[in-house]
Amino acid sequence: MKRKVGLQMQTYPMYGPVGAPFQKEPNSPRGVRWCIIAFAIYLGVLIAQIVYGVWGAVNLDSLASSSYYNYSAMIMVFAFTAITIILEILVLVFYLVGFGYLYGGRNEFSPNHARHVNVAMGLIIAAIVTTVVGSIITLALQFQTFFSYYGHPDSGIYYGIVGAGAVMNTLVAAFVATAIVLPVHGLVDQKYDRHLYIAAGLGTATPGIVSAFAFWQLPGIIDALSNGYSSSNLSTSTGWPTLMAGILGLVTFLIFLMIYLNVSTRIREGQLKPTRPPVSPVVWIPVQVVPMMPAYPMYPPYAPAQPVMPQQPVQPAEPGKQGSTQQGQQRAQ
Repeated sequence: MKRKVGLQMQTYPMYGPVGAPFQKEPNSPRGVRWCIIAFAIYLGVLIAQIVYGVWGAVNLDSLASSSYYNYSAMIMVFAFTAITIILEILVLVFYLVGFGYLYGGRNEFSPNHARHVNVAMGLIIAAIVTTVVGSIITLALQFQTFFSYYGHPDSGIYYGIVGAGAVMNTLVAAFVATAIVLPVHGLVDQKYDRHLYIAAGLGTATPGIVSAFAFWQLPGIIDALSNGYSSSNLSTSTGWPTLMAGILGLVTFLIFLMIYLNVSTRIREGQLKPTRPPVSPVVWIPVQVVPMMPAYPMYPPYAPAQPVMPQQPVQPAEPGKQGSTQQGQQRAQ
């Protein structure tokens, strides 16, 4: 019986567990906690802003008439700027992390809540774009102040800086305030509904109020620059604008913090029960798995060769014998 020899591969059935749908931990509680941390840090920024605003309002005249080498003022301005930048970066990071969790859990309560969070995402993107564009315009206007003649400042540039900042800050404040309110709208206790609108309105109006104080004190700053008392420690927001921004911002974010704390408490006490849609597990279906083929196919060894006997060479006949042989054959015929 002839056996077929060749490369043979064997398949193996693979089976896996088939489980019930499982629930993942909700994202909304974590998002609310991260936002609370961000708001608490921002309160520190606002307190520092109030302190710096009081100092600037008290020393505004001396700052306007001081020289470039007022080292005590330079140290104060540098310390405030450094602390503010560091804390605001932390606030931005923590809030974006919190909002990321809120956006990931937008389907944990109701379709209306999901729609609110989606709108809040669009508002945050709009706030970022507006900040970038407005900052470029403001920096371009501030750059032109370096080309003004010493003692002859261009008042139009300074009014343009304040006006551009007012428009940009108002738009950004409106976007951010609405983005903060929408994710918790409908989750907070009903007695805090009015507080939501108060905080959103106050946060939106704050840049306009601050800009009004900036326009109010701007003529005095331009007069100081016209008298040759140009100081790198003096800006259009020094003094009362900074103080008012700190006070109004502190009130606004205290309300936001109170609202988010209320939502966190309701979730923790079970009044709000965020539930994520069940996630279907991976179902393993029996399949035939072909093992990986080797790089080179393995063939069976060749059978040993059989010895071959050598054949005797044929001897040619002699001429005489060849003739007699032919005659004998003719007689026989």
